[in-house]
Amino acid sequence: MSYEVPNRTPPALPPRLPAKKSKPSFWRTPGGVAAIIGIVIGALMFVGFAILGFAMQLGYFPDSAAVEGDDLPAHVVEKLRDVRVLEADEQVLYFYSAGLFDYLEDGNLFTDRRVISYWSVDGELEIQAADYGQITDIRVDQADGWLDDASIHVECADGDEILLIVAGEGRGDRKFVTALRQAWERYR
Repeated sequence: MSYEVPNRTPPALPPRLPAKKSKPSFWRTPGGVAAIIGIVIGALMFVGFAILGFAMQLGYFPDSAAVEGDDLPAHVVEKLRDVRVLEADEQVLYFYSAGLFDYLEDGNLFTDRRVISYWSVDGELEIQAADYGQITDIRVDQADGWLDDASIHVECADGDEILLIVAGEGRGDRKFVTALRQAWERYR
């Protein structure tokens, strides 16, 4: 028995459809790449500011507001004694540093004995101080807001003037001035 296989032609193929265009992922577009870069930069800035804030809380960097002497880290007081801004048994009552990374860049304070302003010029520390008995007047140009600084002009009997700069943040300038006037009245 023999079987014959019918000769059939295969069915015709469907017409060629246009290739389907796939849409690239957003993250592979220039906008997506820019978004990734922005997210990474934002995250790094957030971490950096968090570390800076933590370091400020621990006293490694100067606070951005005036602080009472009791809140000043002990290592800062020792540093001020080491560079002869403070005498050995002098007690800080209020302190403000305009330094960004180092307490010795610039500082304004008063103690149980005197008013002190210091700043660094080309690595050399300049110190200006007056005992309470030498002070004849204290004039204040208040800060206009928390981003502004107050200027405290301490006039001395010899004609000198000590300029103290204190940030207005948290009304620290007003607290500083009130405590300064109280100390001047008490100790002069």
